[in-house]
Amino acid sequence: MTDDELHRHAEELAQQFESRGFIVTRRLEVEAAGLAAHLGISEKTLRNWRAEEFGPPSSRTVRRVALYPIADLAKWKCAQLAGRSVLARDGAARSESAPGGTQP
Repeated sequence: MTDDELHRHAEELAQQFESRGFIVTRRLEVEAAGLAAHLGISEKTLRNWRAEEFGPPSSRTVRRVALYPIADLAKWKCAQLAGRSVLARDGAARSESAPGGTQP
């Protein structure tokens, strides 16, 4: 996927999050609650993934709320669709299921 395609995909995801009432920052980051709802998992699962350095990379935590860059989320989702898992800490691809056997 080209950078332009990723940017368009990120913008579309941001609009989807906003239309569902989730917070999207000016830096195009979504809060954990929005991402969890989007992926159909619990916020606890996202916390566990962050602790195990799995799943979409989070950029920072503000007032104990993790924020996820939507562009990184788009890359992560593309990798998942291609059958690769991506480590949150460095974007390196690996081929194994999510911690606990959960597939996003």
